Amino acid sequence: MLDGELRLVVDGAVQSVAVHAGETPRGYWRALVPARPASRALILGLGGGTVAYLLRRQSSNLSITGVDDDAQVLALARNAFRIDDARVNVVQADAREYARRCGHRYDLVIVDLFRGEALAPFVAQRGFIRRVRSLVTPGGTLVWNLHRDRRSAALRRRAGLGLSLDRRVLAGLNLVLHFRRRRYRKAGGGIL
Repeated sequence: MLDGELRLVVDGAVQSVAVHAGETPRGYWRALVPARPASRALILGLGGGTVAYLLRRQSSNLSITGVDDDAQVLALARNAFRIDDARVNVVQADAREYARRCGHRYDLVIVDLFRGEALAPFVAQRGFIRRVRSLVTPGGTLVWNLHRDRRSAALRRRAGLGLSLDRRVLAGLNLVLHFRRRRYRKAGGGIL
């Protein structure tokens, strides 16, 4: 608890905050929520579940899978942040391995893989980026939470290859990018 707000702090950085009825938390979390509701979402970097709660507000029928590799963080998500109330399928796994083995596709994929201020090192790897893009259904949204600095410029370009940039949000030291995966066109001009 800090200033009356329940916060998950890792290595000095706030990773999640509790979401209360009728309140929207300050910070970058609301920038991760797309304008259009999704039906099936994957959150890589669940933390305490702040984004899951905000997504649940947007759509009560949304199927949410949240992945985090830290058992202690997930225990706090369940016990202190009450993530089960948001009806999230919680998976304890390394995001890279989960994405590699995932057999599902989602109309919303959110990549929020920070531990403290550090972005997971594999996030910039081309193989991970390609795999994450492949998890998004045609017409779906891929959201990346990145640092707002020069070092991540190449990552920003690679993250959106083959996708359309829908929205760019600056939130403190974070840059949140919303990409849309194009729908496939069939012969004759119709959209699949």
